[in-house]
Order: sequence, then C-alpha cells, then structure tokens
Amino acid sequence: MTTCAKTSQTRGDSHIRILRNSILVLLGTLTALIQAYESVYHPVPDATTAEVLRELTGTVIAQRSGIIPYTVSALLSGKRRPTPEQMTALAEVFHVSPAVFLPSVSARSRRHQLS
Repeated sequence: MTTCAKTSQTRGDSHIRILRNSILVLLGTLTALIQAYESVYHPVPDATTAEVLRELTGTVIAQRSGIIPYTVSALLSGKRRPTPEQMTALAEVFHVSPAVFLPSVSARSRRHQLS
C-alpha cells in the first residue's frame, strides 16, 4: 500500500470515529431530552412488581380475549364471575376447556355454607 493510500485510509478512519462519537453525543442528548419530557408530561407512577405484572397480565388477557380491561380486572380480583361467553373467550386464549372457569363444587358448597 502506498503512503498516499495509507494516509487516505487513516483520514477515513478518523472521520468515522468523529462521526461515531458525534452520533453517540446526539443520542445521549436526545435520551436526556426524552426523559425530561416524559417525567413532566407522562410520569410513571410508583408500582410494585406485582402491580406491574398484574396490569400487564390483565392487558394481555383483555387484548387476546376481546374482554374489556375493566372486566378482566374484576375477574382477576374475584369481584366478578365470568359469563359463559367470557369463559369461552378465556378458554380460547389459554387453550383449555371453558369448564376450567366454572366454580368447583367445593367452592360453591363453601359459599352456600357461609350464607
């Protein structure tokens, strides 16, 4: 390789390093600006790991089953029982029989004894 070719390659490498460093500085600046914007306009509330997982699980179940998120939340917390249509939709999501979502005989008898 000639001296001229080596010099040209060295300059090219130098330009690539400068460009790469400039891009990294721009990415760092952009990241800082996005974080500042989101902290003001879209703050993330404090949540426990369990709360985050519960929310994500409920959201995924709602999306895949077609059941509205509010109803999925009520089903997950036990505040509501699934309708036959919801049992069918949930069974399709989880690839199980809709009978899985029927209350067990022992659970029904416990509730009857308590009332």
